[in-house]
Amino acid sequence: MMTSKGRACIEVLQILKTISKQNFDDIGLSMYYSLCFDLILDGGFMFENATSCVEFLQSTESLDIGDIPRYYIRTSMAVWCYRREETFKGRAWLELSAKIMPSHFDNFMSARAFTRMVESRLLALRKYQESFGISDKQTKQAFNLCSKELNRFEKLCKQFPVFYPRFLHFNAYFYVLYGNIQKSNELVSKSI
Repeated sequence: MMTSKGRACIEVLQILKTISKQNFDDIGLSMYYSLCFDLILDGGFMFENATSCVEFLQSTESLDIGDIPRYYIRTSMAVWCYRREETFKGRAWLELSAKIMPSHFDNFMSARAFTRMVESRLLALRKYQESFGISDKQTKQAFNLCSKELNRFEKLCKQFPVFYPRFLHFNAYFYVLYGNIQKSNELVSKSI
């Protein structure tokens, strides 16, 4: 979408939806709604109504779609809920995601889902800070978890360098949360 290939993207999505519905393919339909949701989360473009995406993606919990697609959907739902200030729901999706997080990210989809998980952790950290303050035990635990996952994310960038700018932005946000604006600005400048 963002590379001026919007029409081709829309055509592919329409084909994916049509074929998946004709073949009663739960995985294909899950991918269709996940990709539409990606456009909403990453590009602000609504090919499919956000409510439709959310409703379908919530229904995938009962489908046999495999752990990686389920992990991807759960992390996307966590980001969605945290961005909408639905902290309780965001935390629930994040906990569900953590239960099936792969130990290794050997494909793009699992790596992409992990980036969503890191974003969710950062948004959760911000909520803990707002609710309980920086010195609170839960905030410190969230901080340590974010730090650990950002380190893992940095290592993941060696395998998937396309995520490096996102890593820098997330790391910059992490520094903003703890008041180190100078370091944050350095990371943002580096990512451009």
